[in-house]
Amino acid sequence: MACELQRRQDELARILKKKDKEIEDYKMVYGPPSRRHLETAPFNEKSFFDEMTDSQEFRTSVMSDSISCLSANQKISQLYCDVMAVRKTSNKLSSKETTENDGASVGVATEADIHTPTHQTAAISPKKAKLSTSPNKEAELQRREGLKKQLEEKQKGKRKKKKLI
Repeated sequence: MACELQRRQDELARILKKKDKEIEDYKMVYGPPSRRHLETAPFNEKSFFDEMTDSQEFRTSVMSDSISCLSANQKISQLYCDVMAVRKTSNKLSSKETTENDGASVGVATEADIHTPTHQTAAISPKKAKLSTSPNKEAELQRREGLKKQLEEKQKGKRKKKKLI
């Protein structure tokens, strides 16, 4: 999980640097911003980390109970569930590939395998675990199903028109 957090942090730093280049280009074409209070300094990763390490919030979070911190943060809990789901899927794929099924190896993961966390830790209560199942993912899947049905209906309508002609 720490590796994933580091990867995300690196990606955010890359995006910020890219945004700084975009802002610099905008300034060259259109001039400085009319509202000075919106102007920001370019992102400096080293100074950012130095400031974060020197901050009082850093000291407070380091001294706090990390287990309660993790369970209280829904984003971290969701990341943990996602990481565990990918590990579970990876383990299932490995075991399916090694299992012989009529002489052929099978390695197809189902959608349920990908979105189902393997287990919940004591830090995450069952109520929070239920909340951590992403409603956005479910809504997206429902939206896609609806779009598939609409597409099928349009195709059926076109076929009927062709038959009438």
